Amino acid sequence: MSKKRWDDLTEAERESAKQCFMQYQSIAHIARDLEIPRTTVQYHASTYWHPEREMLKAELFSRFTATKRSKFIEMSESSINIIAKALTQLANRDMPPTTREAKDAVSILEALDKITRLDDGRPTEILEEKVMTIDEIQAIASLVPFKPKAQLVEPEEVKFEEIKENDKKNQ
Repeated sequence: MSKKRWDDLTEAERESAKQCFMQYQSIAHIARDLEIPRTTVQYHASTYWHPEREMLKAELFSRFTATKRSKFIEMSESSINIIAKALTQLANRDMPPTTREAKDAVSILEALDKITRLDDGRPTEILEEKVMTIDEIQAIASLVPFKPKAQLVEPEEVKFEEIKENDKKNQ
C-alpha cells in the first residue's frame, strides 16, 4: 500500500492530524492513521504545531496555577480566621495560658511571619551567622522579663600566650 503525500490530504484530514498532535497522540500513530510518512507528520509538528501546543500548555498551566492560588488564598483566609478566634479567646479568658498554649501561639506567629516574609520576597530562615557584641547581648538580655535584677558583669579580657616547644621541655 503506497503512502499519501501531505498535499493529497484534505483540509479536514490535516486539521485532524493537528488536533491529534495537540492532544499528545504520537507522531507514529497520526502517520499510521492518515497513511502518510512519519517524517511528514514530524516536519509539520515541529515546524508549525509544536509552538502552538507549547502556548496552549502554558495557558493551561497558568489557569491551573491561578485556580490553585485562589484555593490556597481561600484556605489561608479561613485558617487565619480560625487562628485569630482561638488566639482572641485565649487572650480574653481569665486563666493565663498554659506553657503549651503559649508555645503554640509563638509557633503560629512564626508561621505567619514566614508567610509574610515569603510574600515580601525576604528570607524566611537565618542565612548567616552574626557575631554579637557585648553591648548587643546586654540590650537583648535587658528585654528578658525573667532576668534577675543584678547587672551583667563585664567579661574579663583573657590574654593568650603561646608556649614554645623549648619552654615546654623546661617546665
